[in-house]
Amino acid sequence: ALCIGLEETEDDGSKIGLMDLNANPFNLMKKKKDIKPSLDVLREEVTRRGELDNNIVNKPKPKGWSAKKCHEWLMANP
Repeated sequence: ALCIGLEETEDDGSKIGLMDLNANPFNLMKKKKDIKPSLDVLREEVTRRGELDNNIVNKPKPKGWSAKKCHEWLMANP
């Protein structure tokens, strides 16, 4: 969950996700639940990033958020 939304810049200037669970080698794993963050972990990461970022006026309260909403928020707030 800590890597969601983080990017690295390639030599050609393009940006790619730091850790994409849908790309090799992660997409080849049979037990995806071993690497996929749980909903609780996603919610904790949203809260952690929200508390650290002083630019966010309305701090997120992800208690009732879905995994999709947490992921979208994390992508928008790396």
